[in-house]
Amino acid sequence: MLSWKTSILVLGIFVRANCYGPSFSRPLPTSLTYTNSTGATVHCTVKGEPRPSVEWMTRDGGALSIDPRLYKIHSNGTLEFFRFGGETRDLDVLDLQLRCRASNPYGTIISSLVHIRPVVESSTLVQVVGEPVVRLNTGILKCQVPVSLRHQTEVVSWKFGNNYIYPTKNWNSGLDLVMVPNGELHITSADYRHAHHPYFCIVRNTETGLSQESLPFHLTLRDLNAPSRPEQMSDQEFYVNVKQGETAALSCRIQSFPPPSLSWFNVRSNLLQPVNQGSRIFLASHILVIMDTQESDSGQYRCTARNEVGETSVTIHLQVEPPLIVDIVPPEQVIDIGRQARLECLTEERDRASIIWRKDGELVVPSPNIIQNRQTLQIFNIERENYGMYQCFVTRANLELQASAELRLGDAEPYLVYEFIEQTIQPGPPVCLKCSSKGSPPPEISWTKNGLELPSSPRYMIGQYVSPHSEVISHVNISSAMVEDGGLFTCTAKNRAGVAVHSARLNIYGPPHVHPMPDVKAVVGRAVYVMCPASGYPLDKIIWSKDGQELGSDAGKIRVYTNGTMVINPVSSADTGTYTCTAANRQGQASTQSTKLRVIVAPRIQPFSFLGDLVEGSKGIRQTCFVVEGDPPLLVSWFRDGQDLGLDDSVRVTRIDALTSMLAISDLESRHSGNYTCVVKNEVARVAQTATLLVKVPPTWVNAPVTQSAVEGQAVTFNCMVRGVPSPTVKWTVKSEGEDKTYSLTGLSTRGEDVKLLENGTLIIWRASLRDKGEYTCSAENGVGEAITKTVKLNINAPPRFVMDGEGVLSVHQGKSVQLECRARGDEPISITWRKGGADLRVEPGRTTVTVVREVGEVGSRLEISDAKQTDSGRYECQAYNPFGKSYYHIQLQVWEPPASPGNLSLSSVTSRTARIAWSVSQAKPKIEKFTVQWKNQHENWDSATVKDKTLYGQVEEALITGLRPAMLYQVRVFAENELGRSKEGRVLQFITDGERPEGVPRNIRISPLSPTELEVMWDQPDKEMSHGTIIRYNIGIREFGRDTPYQFFDVDRYHWDKTRHRFKIRRLRKYSKYEIVVQAVNRHGEGPLSDIVVGQTQEAAPESAPEGVECLPLSSTGVHLKWRAPPHNTWNGQIRGYRVLYVPFPEQNEVPARLNTARLSAVIGTTTALSGLAPMTNYSIQVLAYTAAGDGQFSAAVTCSTEQDVPGPPKSIKVTVSGGSSVVVSWSSPYHPNGDILKYRVYQREIHFGREKSHTKYDRPASSNTFDVTGLREGVQHQFWVTAFTIKGEGRSSQIVTKTPVMNPMPQISSLGETVHLPWRTPVYLPCRHVGTPTPITRWYFQGVEANWVNQASTYGTSQLSIESARTEDSGNYTCVVENGDTLDTISYSLKVQVSPRPPVIRVHRVTSNSITLRWANGDIGNSPIVGYRIRYKITYGEWMEKKVSFYAEEDTLQNLYCGRQYHMVMYQTNYIGESDPSQIINTKTVGEKPTAPPTENFLVVNSTLAILLLDAWEQDSCPVLYFVIEYKLSSDDNWIVVTNNLEPQDTYSIRGLNQATAYDLKVTAHNHAGASTRVYNFMTLDSLGSTPIQRGGLTSILSGLGFRTSISILISVICLILASLGVCFCIRKKQVSKRPGRYDEIPKSSTLENRQNIDQQFYATVQRKTPALTPFSSGYEVDTIEQLKRAVRSKVEKIPETANEISPYATSNLQTLPVGPAGRNTLGRKETMRMTDYPGGTMGRMTDARVRQLQEKGRRGTVSTGGTLRRADTSSRGHRRRYSESEEYDSDSDSRTESANNLDQDRFNPLRYRAQFNL
Repeated sequence: MLSWKTSILVLGIFVRANCYGPSFSRPLPTSLTYTNSTGATVHCTVKGEPRPSVEWMTRDGGALSIDPRLYKIHSNGTLEFFRFGGETRDLDVLDLQLRCRASNPYGTIISSLVHIRPVVESSTLVQVVGEPVVRLNTGILKCQVPVSLRHQTEVVSWKFGNNYIYPTKNWNSGLDLVMVPNGELHITSADYRHAHHPYFCIVRNTETGLSQESLPFHLTLRDLNAPSRPEQMSDQEFYVNVKQGETAALSCRIQSFPPPSLSWFNVRSNLLQPVNQGSRIFLASHILVIMDTQESDSGQYRCTARNEVGETSVTIHLQVEPPLIVDIVPPEQVIDIGRQARLECLTEERDRASIIWRKDGELVVPSPNIIQNRQTLQIFNIERENYGMYQCFVTRANLELQASAELRLGDAEPYLVYEFIEQTIQPGPPVCLKCSSKGSPPPEISWTKNGLELPSSPRYMIGQYVSPHSEVISHVNISSAMVEDGGLFTCTAKNRAGVAVHSARLNIYGPPHVHPMPDVKAVVGRAVYVMCPASGYPLDKIIWSKDGQELGSDAGKIRVYTNGTMVINPVSSADTGTYTCTAANRQGQASTQSTKLRVIVAPRIQPFSFLGDLVEGSKGIRQTCFVVEGDPPLLVSWFRDGQDLGLDDSVRVTRIDALTSMLAISDLESRHSGNYTCVVKNEVARVAQTATLLVKVPPTWVNAPVTQSAVEGQAVTFNCMVRGVPSPTVKWTVKSEGEDKTYSLTGLSTRGEDVKLLENGTLIIWRASLRDKGEYTCSAENGVGEAITKTVKLNINAPPRFVMDGEGVLSVHQGKSVQLECRARGDEPISITWRKGGADLRVEPGRTTVTVVREVGEVGSRLEISDAKQTDSGRYECQAYNPFGKSYYHIQLQVWEPPASPGNLSLSSVTSRTARIAWSVSQAKPKIEKFTVQWKNQHENWDSATVKDKTLYGQVEEALITGLRPAMLYQVRVFAENELGRSKEGRVLQFITDGERPEGVPRNIRISPLSPTELEVMWDQPDKEMSHGTIIRYNIGIREFGRDTPYQFFDVDRYHWDKTRHRFKIRRLRKYSKYEIVVQAVNRHGEGPLSDIVVGQTQEAAPESAPEGVECLPLSSTGVHLKWRAPPHNTWNGQIRGYRVLYVPFPEQNEVPARLNTARLSAVIGTTTALSGLAPMTNYSIQVLAYTAAGDGQFSAAVTCSTEQDVPGPPKSIKVTVSGGSSVVVSWSSPYHPNGDILKYRVYQREIHFGREKSHTKYDRPASSNTFDVTGLREGVQHQFWVTAFTIKGEGRSSQIVTKTPVMNPMPQISSLGETVHLPWRTPVYLPCRHVGTPTPITRWYFQGVEANWVNQASTYGTSQLSIESARTEDSGNYTCVVENGDTLDTISYSLKVQVSPRPPVIRVHRVTSNSITLRWANGDIGNSPIVGYRIRYKITYGEWMEKKVSFYAEEDTLQNLYCGRQYHMVMYQTNYIGESDPSQIINTKTVGEKPTAPPTENFLVVNSTLAILLLDAWEQDSCPVLYFVIEYKLSSDDNWIVVTNNLEPQDTYSIRGLNQATAYDLKVTAHNHAGASTRVYNFMTLDSLGSTPIQRGGLTSILSGLGFRTSISILISVICLILASLGVCFCIRKKQVSKRPGRYDEIPKSSTLENRQNIDQQFYATVQRKTPALTPFSSGYEVDTIEQLKRAVRSKVEKIPETANEISPYATSNLQTLPVGPAGRNTLGRKETMRMTDYPGGTMGRMTDARVRQLQEKGRRGTVSTGGTLRRADTSSRGHRRRYSESEEYDSDSDSRTESANNLDQDRFNPLRYRAQFNL
């Protein structure tokens, strides 16, 4: 049972060792197309062991859902698609991209994509297309099939007449009908013989195998009478792609007359090199043929065609596609765990970028141990999960291929997954021992007990199996344990990589028991292990003994271990004997068993070999096999190639003795060659020795060649089969009689496609020809003996063959002569006869002759027919025959006369793209088969390649010409054709197609910035062919960049018709902003497409806003830190380059006069900076501006920042006066630079003795003190005194040192210090005058040199003080205190300055421009206080006051953004620390600028028949730009003006459209700017329909005379009746409305009303409305037709009219619509616009301030004003005469008094986009 289990395990291991992963037996198709009636199957054939499972998956990896109606998957993986209905909805469901996936336990692979395409069978329209061919040039015909079917159809042949043309293989230069590899048919040297039969192409459906013939096609030939330059045909191929190994045919498709000669060049590195021609690359007519293309053939080829007129070149790009190949090396790897593997994906360099790696069908994800480098995949430190199937996918275009490789686990030593443990049990219970192991290959597990096989007992059961995870599991079950079952159990897992062993004891309680042991055999020199099979438990000891003597554990080479194992190493012959094992326990129980050890020597063979030069036929050989050593019995045997030699009678084996065996072969033959092995074995070992015997055999014939004869075209086979050892090499040598040369054929080489040399030496000639005639020699040799050779002959018998291909076609004019010729080659004798109509030709003497010409190798026959008749037409057959065959050649002869030309050629209808023509034709015989219509552009020649034609079959008399271009002048002619030829050229018809909207866009659009608010757009007109008519206008659209808003369009009419480049200025744009601009061309049929967007950007300007959030922080006593934010981004007007910081110290309050301008400017890049070098404890005024490349922006509002305190400076002065013998008075003044708040003063005193300091004393005094009495001094001793000041920062510098010596009775002296005192007015004044001296002196005060008895004086001992309760201006001056005592006098002086508000400055105008005024001023009396600021107020006449603050350090200021040509009034204030001055004198000045100047008519107007173009840029604007234009016009014979626009922004041109032809008009243009308005009336007359200026006739008389007498009388009577009726109606209306008027007709109007009427005459066009049938101008009930009627109506209804031109409403609405042509002939394009008639700063149109809007709204509440252009009565509170006013009153009040009605007309603003959409402009 044990052996049976072991056999099962071995079988399982063997089977598993032959397992492998899945692979595809054959590649799947990349695509499969099937029809609804055929169905299809896709086979996924895979192999692998165990057999892989197959499933189908979609492109994205999901499982294919099965639809049993449409397809099914068979058990073998075949996917079957059923036939389906013809509904197209099934196509989307069945159009699939699938992969096949195969899996088994060793891995998974997926196939490349298979595209399944279903199609519905339908009739296919196949037709032939081709261009007209210039006679004697090459014609090219293409077979055209629907695009949807091209991938499944191929052109198999062409048919011309009864001849079939197949793909050309023999490229003879004489072929005239050539089918090139791409399926085209090329007709070389096309002549009339090629035009008398229709052409058919035959295509085959590659899926269904069905063939179909195309519709017939008739070749059109063109005869050119004059030489022409070579011209390229429209179907010229420029890119040719072929697969490697195929034939490439590069055709040069160029026509001319005479036909051009062609030259071919290679283009390499822009150099031309002639093509190297040979057997593989050669010319065939106009085709460069490249056979067996290689990848190196790829490149550019240039064909140059020349004739006597000129030359033309064509460059063709050839791309040779190498086959897409992919492979993985190595395909299989067996690698151990922990090692590394490397896979290479082999493919072309060009395809390596598309490589994708997959493992088991999933993408390989790079990881630390997996590195993917395009074509290389490396796996380091392989783990078990890395084993499996790897695939490399390569993609090129729609083709995908894959290759797979298997990475298998290598020989891995087995390891035990599970081990049984040692157990100790009582006898009786069952026992289970289990081991499991893994390894590669899967290991074999065996069991032993005590080193011996397990006993064969029913109680022992051994089981073993392999799990799905390749884990071998084995177990031993003992049903009932007994004492003898105990022992050491060993589980051994073994494979070829190693062994894993585990042992553990099974202890069963009981007495010792030693099992019987078998005899042991040992090999000399090796080790032997003997285990004592003892059981029972517990055991005390196990001992071994030999011959009764116990063996110890340290007995040298014999060792005995405690577990009962005995080891002998190495074994020698002396170790033979009986060994006894004894097991005992402590109870004295023992058991003993013995075994015999027999020592045996293993055999060893002496090496041997055979001789090297043994040839078949030699007498024989002898070889011995000698055993050097080994114990008998020895068994010796011989084998050849693993087979026993006992079956071969020619080989004898002789046993010479026990150690020697001899092999003998008497006669050597080739079959004796092989590997001979001598095997020797005994009881313990088996050894072998092998040697190779090679018997050489010279070549011999197996099938020798023989002489043969064959008819040309038959296949010939020459046998040349030989044998020999080694295999002979066969060589054929051919001596050709046909080509007179000798050449050799060896190996598997071939001589072209028709000769094949097989592997066995057989030579096959598939199609024998005359050149194959000759001697053929076959030779064979292998280096043994002499070569064998045989020469045979091949004779070729040739039947007649005509040298002409195809079928000849000849034509001749009736009455002319013609020759029919044929030539044949072949073996003599050759006879030639002529036949016609199936019978032999009868020769008519004098009219037909037959001439036979015999030449070497060729026979010719010429049939001459004179005076050809119609009956001569037909099919002639030239028949040639000899004993070997017969050939035929046919010639079709046509005798013809062309039909008459079609007549009465006329144009039936014409559109922009088509024209229908008609003609008539007379009867012709034979009947006319077709008509050819040719047409061309007027400027082209009829022989140009661009001439197009159309062929109509049958009797037709009209044709529709399509594919024409709009607005083009064409010429057309018609030819009639029958089987005899084409008619002569008839009448040429000329016509012009209708136009269409432009199809092209303006070209080369450029945008140039002119200023920060202007862009200039320049463009070129569209291509003429895309204009589809004359471009009459361009529309320019503009919008802000990035804004998804509609474009604002401007239209520009053309007036310089010879100009192709145009420009237009766009004004009033945002500064430094990007705009998207498009240009659109317009012709009389409509607008063309918009051009591509071009982005332009206006120029930079200075920023409009100042930086924000200016903050400062003191850093030190001399520095501050500044930071701010950039101005709002929308006010930058460019890229901010940096900032400028302006800082200036504020003047001290008592600093009079102030310091000179100490303002400093610092440039900064960022938004923060630190200012240094400042004065301590000083307030600074700081402003910041931003600047761009265009200039500086505005300063920010001034902020004040103060530096920190510092140590003070020295006191300004010090005075020491002696007051007694031991005291002095020290007085001092505060420092010039206190640098902070003075905290205290320190008085220093020191005593000087003989020039040295003797003592030093200091005294601290409060900050409010400025005098100190120092006492305790030594009389008569010199003392020095000085003073310092203290701030929070410390002590400052000392004052001047004063030296004094105290004395008794000092002289009178003043101790106080005089100084300048600044005090605000109305504050008290105190001036001290302290004095010392004995006796007490007298004190007096003087003011301005005069004793001041009026001042208040307070005198105490030693002190006098002057006080003024409230200082006034007149108190300012010098005050002097005089102290005298007898002859002694002392004085001090004070300068008192009382500070009051300053006087007004004196201002003057320094500079004036069109938009600015610069002021300068003088300060005058500043009130003893420094100026800290200025204020300027200014206004425009009748405007509001505006204010501007100016810094205190400024000396001039410029008022910006003023209106040009306007009067301004300015007044200025200045402020000091006390207050603000009164206003200065008002000054008046006018900015530069005048009203616009009108240009003369010739520079302003461009007129055609229906359009007047106004060149608005011709108005002279000087420095005051025009704000808007008002444009009106009327018929010269009419009195009523028609308003076109009353708010036209300045632009280059403006157009008035819809005018009548040949009509006189008056045009009134008013240009407005800030300086005023200018009006000019122009007279012009439109052109007539021919574009000429009409002749003006004089007056009504001419008109009436032209109408006739009776018509004139009728008109006059009608006019008189109309006038009378109108007078009656007017009288009734006037009578009815008298009661509504404010006064009677005889009432004298007010002066304001008179002024208003004048204002209406000048300004009323702001509210005018053109008359429209559907819309009345106002909704107030007035029915008015003219402006004058409207004026009268308003005068009668409105009492208050704006008094001045500046009071006219700033908003006016004009609703203009296109009027129908009325009796007066007025018809113009209307527009609806709203404009602001207010002043715009800087020439740009801005918005009113919010305050102004609120003011107007408030005014509107007091009156009633209607919207939509309706005027209503204003409030009567505004009535009355305008009173006189003084200039000062005008300046002090708001002079803007616009009317309520004017203000409220602003509610309907003009929307240019809505206007454009309404009129589609």
